[in-house]
Amino acid sequence: MEKIFSRVNPKILLHVIHKKDDFSSSRNELSPEDQYIQANSLVFSKNKEVPAHKHLPRERVGKITQEALIVIEGEIEATYYDTDNNKIKKAILKQGDCTVTFMGGHSFKILVEGTKIYEIKNGPYYGSEKDKMGI
Repeated sequence: MEKIFSRVNPKILLHVIHKKDDFSSSRNELSPEDQYIQANSLVFSKNKEVPAHKHLPRERVGKITQEALIVIEGEIEATYYDTDNNKIKKAILKQGDCTVTFMGGHSFKILVEGTKIYEIKNGPYYGSEKDKMGI
């Protein structure tokens, strides 16, 4: 797993890249516990059962949108930006790879026709015009 920290403030974790080959132990925390979006990589043994459960109600407040992208098929080139909008890294993400953005910005370019990704973010989401700004 690669952690990308801000150059403006090196204590701020901006992005995480978790490649398909990074799965190792049964549970790896991709997100620090204080972030709005929580992501983990999980490895299970055959016949493992996760008991039926639901999560306890609790007040959750978020000031910014955080986002995870998971490549299901194909390939993308992700570009990562710092809090001052300067480009800090590019990475190629392939099938099974995941990236999480906590702060800063990102863009991506599709490299393979028919690429499929999951996009997961905290909401609510009211559409691009009310949620995004260009860098």
